[in-house]
Amino acid sequence: MSSPSLSTSPQFYQKDQLQVQMNLIQAVDSQYLGTLQEIFNTHQWLHQTEPLGREAIKALCPKDPVTKKFGCVFCQGLALGQSTKAVEHIQQHLGLYPFDCTTW
Repeated sequence: MSSPSLSTSPQFYQKDQLQVQMNLIQAVDSQYLGTLQEIFNTHQWLHQTEPLGREAIKALCPKDPVTKKFGCVFCQGLALGQSTKAVEHIQQHLGLYPFDCTTW
């Protein structure tokens, strides 16, 4: 008779938490440091047992009032036509599965 397997929490993050924090703090414009700190203080980020909410991530995807495109506070000049694509892009920076950032 085999022993029951231990239940483990699903893994939502694929990168080292402290390394991601350091990289993002260095890359972000100072006006978004408060928003980034709010994310780093959430239960989801601190414990990494569930993904961050999309609303928190959207705060890092400002919409240009002229072009109506969404940007990334970490990548200068990036312009995405849909907010969902911008959120997915930020998820790459945060190291969330299944997203993999190839620019870092």
